[in-house]
Amino acid sequence: MLKNGIFTISLDFELHWGVFPSKSVEAYAKNLEGTQHAIEKIINLFTNKQIHATWATVGLLFFDNKKEVEKWLPSLQVTYDNPQLNPYDFLATFPATYQGKSHFAKALIERIKHTPNQEIGTHTFSHFYCLEKGQTSEQFKADLQAAIEVGKLNNTDIKSIVFPRNQFNENYVNICKDLNINYLRSNPTNFLYKTRTKTAENHWLLRGLRLLDTYLNISGKQLGVPSTDNGIVRIPASRMFRPFHPKLKVLEPLKIKRIKKEMTAAAQQKKLYHLWWHPHNFGTNTAKNLSQLEEVLAHFLQLKNDYNFQSQNMQEIGAAYLDHKATKTPRQILVSA
Repeated sequence: MLKNGIFTISLDFELHWGVFPSKSVEAYAKNLEGTQHAIEKIINLFTNKQIHATWATVGLLFFDNKKEVEKWLPSLQVTYDNPQLNPYDFLATFPATYQGKSHFAKALIERIKHTPNQEIGTHTFSHFYCLEKGQTSEQFKADLQAAIEVGKLNNTDIKSIVFPRNQFNENYVNICKDLNINYLRSNPTNFLYKTRTKTAENHWLLRGLRLLDTYLNISGKQLGVPSTDNGIVRIPASRMFRPFHPKLKVLEPLKIKRIKKEMTAAAQQKKLYHLWWHPHNFGTNTAKNLSQLEEVLAHFLQLKNDYNFQSQNMQEIGAAYLDHKATKTPRQILVSA
């Protein structure tokens, strides 16, 4: 049990790099074009509600244009069996002068970085799929080193990681540690959210059950407690904050009710509640999504008042947990009121 319940948010900041194998820029244009506006609004909400969050950012986004990024590509690049997944082949299709905002977001990262209580973490350099066939541990290490280096180039010391598509690879945990990335978002323990490849993840039955679990209690309350092994802190995810869907609008109140019930349980039971989503999810139906987020954050403030529920980003959670492990209180984290 923690000393206080903890509310954390992590955002998988990837833009088109996260969906290019299945969606063209044109097909996903509305979401991508609306992301910058959505991020500004999210930042304003986080600032007003004093929300601490981790922005797990794809390294390729740290640049303004193709010419800049080509100087920082990892020396050992990924070789997926499925070439459609390869981001470097996709990058090669861009004109030499390309500077599209669907793929480069240096100014947005700077905006986030200078917002109080926000952590810039990594979503790997190239949105690296850690379980897909063809990739290797050596390639992953080179990719992660590149992400760290571009972070340093932008005065950002990266300490937290979110594995793309939640492909949490146990064999890569020690690589993260060797590169001083000590805080990892792990997956919920329920079978619906078990680590899977993209192909397995897209099985219609699993997708359907996960969707249903958004609105109805299929998997139970997804509450967690950080855990540590050899200096690595795993910070389990609880729930994806699925974007508003007009065709499912009659069910949307159930989604918010489910999240708020889980938050309340975490606050009362002194556990962790970890909400996550992609900023581009808010690129369409932005007003609806922001209204729902504001409702969730207002509930957090009520729980903070009633139960001393605390907002922390992944680095803050991990650092506190390691500190108190060192003081031989492994089942407690002291969270400032």
